[in-house]
Amino acid sequence: MAEPNAILAINSLDRYNKNQGINGQPASFSTSLVNQYNKTGQPCNDFQVGGFGALIYGYIKKIVVSQTQFEYNVPTVIPDRNDTLVIRVQELNSPFTIATAEIRLPFGYYTPSELAGVLQIQLNNSILDAITPIIVEYRSDYNDFTFTVLDYQNYQMWFLNVPDLIEYYGTINPTQYLTVLKCYRLVGINIDNRPPARTQSSKQSAQFLYTPYVDIFSTTLTKYQKVKDNTTSASSDSTLVARIFLSGEGTPQNSSGEIQTNINDSAPIQPIANTNYAYPLGSRPFLVVQDCNTPKVIRWNKDETVYALDFQLRDQYGDLLFTQYGTPVISNTSPIYYSEFQMTLVCVEGER
Repeated sequence: MAEPNAILAINSLDRYNKNQGINGQPASFSTSLVNQYNKTGQPCNDFQVGGFGALIYGYIKKIVVSQTQFEYNVPTVIPDRNDTLVIRVQELNSPFTIATAEIRLPFGYYTPSELAGVLQIQLNNSILDAITPIIVEYRSDYNDFTFTVLDYQNYQMWFLNVPDLIEYYGTINPTQYLTVLKCYRLVGINIDNRPPARTQSSKQSAQFLYTPYVDIFSTTLTKYQKVKDNTTSASSDSTLVARIFLSGEGTPQNSSGEIQTNINDSAPIQPIANTNYAYPLGSRPFLVVQDCNTPKVIRWNKDETVYALDFQLRDQYGDLLFTQYGTPVISNTSPIYYSEFQMTLVCVEGER
């Protein structure tokens, strides 16, 4: 027989609610809507909901994470995280001149073809333009990028591995070379692209999704747990509540490639009118719903009322999920990329 329970529905947007409402009216979703468009209040990656009364009360012995809906809004290229590409071009004949170009990609969302165009423009606007133009193309069949030296008779190119990057920057700066390596991951470059060649192709699939999952943490929710959560990460946190895998369930979502298909035909075709465009996850904001087949069960104290809950969102690197370019937000011209979630918590009743 099922145990009696109650539902506590969490909405991350409720962090904007305050004890007082608007024009004397009680706090409600309209309050949060006004505040989020004013860009005030707590950020989406580290916040608290509640604090103005009991969220749920009664003799609760355990809380179950039943379902989570996540609105992923992290751009393809993130400032100071994966926006720097370093490439070298070497002359084949004496004096064998080597030129190193470091380019910064404008932040924002990109489809594969859009990113190829920007890469080509940025590279050819760098010092490499004075040596030899470079053509950048995206191949949807392989989900990779190709970089071709136009003057292939006299020049070849390669990408840098970690020792090269450390030498290039002059000092061991993990932040700088990790930014480059994350950009390499974005376009599918790995150590196999180290040997010089006239044409370099991605040796692995391009990864437009900055993080394949988002971890949701809560110190308050897990404070009575005797069995602690953990991950294989060296910087693991024991307050993990849910891990949202962004590939999702239900309607299949394209995780790689840029496919153009006819509405009435699933076979790839050339771009024409009345077509659907399937871009890889990370090229645009998207929504994922996670129904927990094996839900997380959290121990709770039957004598404690739930008044407020804290939440943190972190990416696969253990960093707070990216939210905005420029901190703090000082004007409405500062772009904001807030990822929101809704979570259903089933609160199971226990005897006093």
